[in-house]
Formats: sequence, structure tokens, C-alpha cells
Amino acid sequence: MKLVAAMAVKVDKFKVDEMEKKFFSDSAMIGIICPHPAYHLSWLINNQMGMSFRCVPEMTLEYRSDDGTISYFAVYQCLMQDDNYEVLLYKVKNDTTFLFPRWKKGNWLNNIDYLFLLKTADPEKDAAELSAKLSKLNGISLSLTVDREQIKHLENLLV
Repeated sequence: MKLVAAMAVKVDKFKVDEMEKKFFSDSAMIGIICPHPAYHLSWLINNQMGMSFRCVPEMTLEYRSDDGTISYFAVYQCLMQDDNYEVLLYKVKNDTTFLFPRWKKGNWLNNIDYLFLLKTADPEKDAAELSAKLSKLNGISLSLTVDREQIKHLENLLV
């Protein structure tokens, strides 16, 4: 019985790994520190950068912490038709919960409020350009590109 359960865990882990590879291929991430609620940040970006983010309720992430508390995290999506370009804006922190386990003390990622996931033809270049533009917006304290290897439990972002 234990062997079957162990095999099921390995199969599930394989499926998650494959889903991660597929979902995150040709993508880059930007971490943002911003005190604004998600709807206000998306409005700010839409108005000042000409993007068209919208909240997608079907993509809302549900996270169950170790103590059984359930938290929900909004996901906003922007599709750019002319470039086959997709940007997802994840709210990764609320008043009580962080979507990812904490990193070592002092790591700047402990402070991020949002993650941008860019899926483009040249994601690294586009992420650097977008990060520079975001850092100029009023209310955004910090905007930096993030190496996926720095984030544990990427599966928490799968929508």
C-alpha cells in the first residue's frame, strides 16, 4: 500500500514538474514592492503605461497554509494582441499570508507584494524594460527582475 502511495506521489510530482516547465517556458519574472491594493496597481499600470490588465476570477489562487487557513490571491491578466504577449500580475502577499514559504532572513524577496510573469518571444529583455518603466510609477517602491531559481514552490503560481 505504501509503495502505491509513493508511486502516486512520484507521478504527481512528475506532472507538476512538467506543468511548471511548460507554464514557465519563455517567461521571465519581475518582483514588485508596492503598498497599493491589486485593483489600484492594475488601474495605475493601465492608465500610465497603456496596458489592459483585468482581474480574472477563474485564475484566483487558493493557498492552504500549514495551519489549515485558506487564503485567496488575485491574478490579473494582460494580453497584447499585436505581439502574442501575455503578462500575469500576481498578488503574492495579503495581511496574514505569503504565497511562498519564506526565504532566508534579509532576502529582498520576503518583501515583495506582487510578481509579474511575462510570456514573450524575448522575456528577459522585455522584463528588464518593463521593470525599468514600472520603477518610475508613483507608489512602486521597487521593481526588479527575479530569477525563477530564487522562488521555491513555483507550482503555487500555476493557473
